[in-house]
Amino acid sequence: MGGCFLVDYNFSETKALAQGYTRDERVYDVNQKKTVLEWIYPVEEGRKIRVQHVLFALDEQGQFMEGSLLRHQAEDWEYAPAYYFEYQGQSRWKKVRVEKPQGQWARRVTNLDDGLRYQCVGAWVAHGQRLEWECGDNFAPIPGRETRDMKRSDYQALVRATRLVSFPSHFVERQKNVKTVVAGEERKPLAEEVGRNWYLRMPEKDCQQAMDFTKARGAYWRLLQETWAELFEQVDDFTEVTPPEAPPRFMKIMELEDEVLPRLADPAGKAEAKKRILEIIQTYRPAAAPKAP
Repeated sequence: MGGCFLVDYNFSETKALAQGYTRDERVYDVNQKKTVLEWIYPVEEGRKIRVQHVLFALDEQGQFMEGSLLRHQAEDWEYAPAYYFEYQGQSRWKKVRVEKPQGQWARRVTNLDDGLRYQCVGAWVAHGQRLEWECGDNFAPIPGRETRDMKRSDYQALVRATRLVSFPSHFVERQKNVKTVVAGEERKPLAEEVGRNWYLRMPEKDCQQAMDFTKARGAYWRLLQETWAELFEQVDDFTEVTPPEAPPRFMKIMELEDEVLPRLADPAGKAEAKKRILEIIQTYRPAAAPKAP
């Protein structure tokens, strides 16, 4: 799952589930008026593998679009995990112990700022050259593509069912989700959605801009990952909220990146950068329950 890939993210509603709701006929397609590619690279550390996605776009003439480079989501994979974080609704997360971890892989998908987007546990199964990983009934917050791009505010969460299928030349992530209205402890299904994230392998030279971008900024990304990993170990549950009139957290994290990147080679500069990352994260996170002894 590493290399240069032509990608397509495509989502559409297939069925209304709530009385009086009319199915949204719009289709979310990341390739409207452009072509999107991703440089995807894995970093392995023992039982853990980080798969980082770096996205950029070409215009309709096939030319690189200035300003399109983006450190996209990461996938943090862990074999035989002791726990994972389960979304509870209303921006609350709870650490859940994995009862039978042997043979299982936890997949944590991150936001643009490396915070938790959703997490689920399942097993990889080999079928000849094809590998599959599947996880269903995974409760998760409403995706950014829905609030940011589709301007949806009439539901708050997804019940996700994800199936990854990997071949040597490509891989695909298929989703069958239920858009869900959350009111207190009550959850009401609104609509069914199907999605496909498709990745077709391309020559690595086609992602040279993304590789150069990664090399220039990798020190900050590693520090950000390290900071989040320590935080996840320190708590059993937490809540994340955006303070009134504050920008999204990823914007603050990106602003800090440009400021501190030149000083990360110096130990003092790195320590100061980590301190400021923590300050940003805690601004968007009320006091969390400490890890149980």
